[in-house]
Amino acid sequence: MAERRWTRAKLEEIPSSADIPVAGLKLTPEDEEKAIRERAPRTVLTWEEAAQKYGKINRRTHAVRRYFGVESFGDNAWEADAGEMLVPMTRSLTVRRSCSSA
Repeated sequence: MAERRWTRAKLEEIPSSADIPVAGLKLTPEDEEKAIRERAPRTVLTWEEAAQKYGKINRRTHAVRRYFGVESFGDNAWEADAGEMLVPMTRSLTVRRSCSSA
């Protein structure tokens, strides 16, 4: 068995998510956007609301998982210019549970 070693890279060496296709899939950027909207509609809505409120958001997503070939968990990195929004504020959700005794 070949020895596995840690690999490292600087963020600027890791391409954007759009520049590294999902392995095994032939998705166009439009198809990938559609898949994100179906998989995480709340996240898409949060970013759209932030863009409406704050204007252009110059955030870049780097495909760390795809770059290193990680398959067991998700891993990405986000980058923004100084003063730009990196992560939008989100509404906190309150979950209420009712307990009844039987």
